[in-house]
Amino acid sequence: MCSRIATLLRVPVDDASAPSEAPKPVEELLDELQRESEQRRVELREIAAQLPAALSRRAILRAVAADFRHAPDKGDVVIRALRKLGRGPRFVAGWLKRTLMTTAR
Repeated sequence: MCSRIATLLRVPVDDASAPSEAPKPVEELLDELQRESEQRRVELREIAAQLPAALSRRAILRAVAADFRHAPDKGDVVIRALRKLGRGPRFVAGWLKRTLMTTAR
């Protein structure tokens, strides 16, 4: 799709040609893009209609726990979670250090 636009835009327009002749292919291409966009919107609306309106936090946590229970790399997941949790206090300590150093000056 983008290559057609690039091809159309790279074609030089003769000075003798009328201005109304050059935009026609671009306008047709834009109309085609608009139609395809509308089709995608309809498809997305259909997909969204199939989804539940809202999920409770409990349902989300239950799904996460079920996924974790069946995960083959549980050890890696736990190690990654612990590393992420460890970054929080380090971030806060660094932030406090930077804050106190700038206010002490």
